[in-house]
Amino acid sequence: MLKALCAPWKYLSVVIFPLALFTACSSLRGTPEAMPEAVSSNAIAASASSLDFGSVVVGSAKSLGISIANSSRHSVGLQQATINGAGVSLVSPHLPLTLSAHQSVTLTLRYAPQSAGTLSGNLTVTRSSNRSTITISLVGIASAANPGVVAASPASLGFGSVQAGASKSQSETLSNTGAGSVIVSQANVTGSDFTLSGLDLPLTLEAGQSFTFNVLFSPHAGGSMSGGIALVSNASTPAPRIALSGTGIAPGQLIISPAALTFGNVTVGANRSQTATLTATGGAVTISSESVSSAEFSLGGMALPFTLAAGQSVPVSVQFTPQATGIASASASFTSDAAVATVTAALSGTGTPAPQHSVGLAWSSNSSAAGYFVYRGAAAGGPYSRLNSSPNAGTSYSDTAIEAGQTYFYVTTAVDQSGIESDYSNEVQAAIPVP
Repeated sequence: MLKALCAPWKYLSVVIFPLALFTACSSLRGTPEAMPEAVSSNAIAASASSLDFGSVVVGSAKSLGISIANSSRHSVGLQQATINGAGVSLVSPHLPLTLSAHQSVTLTLRYAPQSAGTLSGNLTVTRSSNRSTITISLVGIASAANPGVVAASPASLGFGSVQAGASKSQSETLSNTGAGSVIVSQANVTGSDFTLSGLDLPLTLEAGQSFTFNVLFSPHAGGSMSGGIALVSNASTPAPRIALSGTGIAPGQLIISPAALTFGNVTVGANRSQTATLTATGGAVTISSESVSSAEFSLGGMALPFTLAAGQSVPVSVQFTPQATGIASASASFTSDAAVATVTAALSGTGTPAPQHSVGLAWSSNSSAAGYFVYRGAAAGGPYSRLNSSPNAGTSYSDTAIEAGQTYFYVTTAVDQSGIESDYSNEVQAAIPVP
């Protein structure tokens, strides 16, 4: 009885079964996968109701994606995608396809207008089973090809010869010589020794507008270098390529000879000079500064900055003027753009005490004199100052309180037993040498 009742499904619509019997029959129908129940027409939905491509220049293209999702517990087939809109095409995926339960797929559309105008269309996605559809509106603007024109001035940059490790800058100007605005989006530089400065991208140039930036050439070694700047813009005509060239000069070497100067013994307050030689080898060298580490030594003979061609030499005078007794040492340093930026020479000398000078005076004796006074002046004819506080019994006197380099004038007087002093004697002069 159960078999006969459950087999002819076409009679189920007119036969009323008891609840228990219907349950039993249902158990014989199979799983939902084998006999899927009906899926509602709104089981699939788009992630947006419209796609807006914005403004797209004629001759270029723009792609956008929209997601189609199956929200049911059953598979849903997508039969086809129909596009109404000039210049719009389906890039991927290929239809028909099946979406499993809760699966989604992204449809990618490409807008490539061939003429200026406004896009107003739609995308219709049709299901396989019940032919229900989803419609997404398509909008956009096809703009005419950009009339802006990018020009570069100068068309090429030659930097000449630049010392390796140094830099040289030149300016480059971009101009829009067209009738509309233009956007420079990229400036791709080739040549590892060339860099750009002051150019922030993207750069918008209105009609007739210009912009200037700098190009730097910084060679890392000697030799000829070349490169270029490739500009990318949205102009209708390709932007020009700016050629770059320059020559790197290998850095020279700066040599000092001798590398050590010894001045020996020099009297404190006096001075002694010696000469060192600076030579450039391998390339030109520019000496920018010099210094010495002690005030007892000084340098002379060269005005800075000073450039030496390869193989050229220049003498440098070094002077030692000790300020105190004892050994003095220092170093003389010269800074340049050579491969080794600083070269030094060791300096040494010994300060010795200044000799003790004295003036010896002698005169004829006077039989009536009990003693003699000695007077000294700084100028011929006086005035004079007395040097001894009491009469000198002898006929000679040594003056040690003198200074090197000075000239003194001396006279004497005789004193009798009563203390009466005679007139000045004749004047004598003494010049004290410098140590």
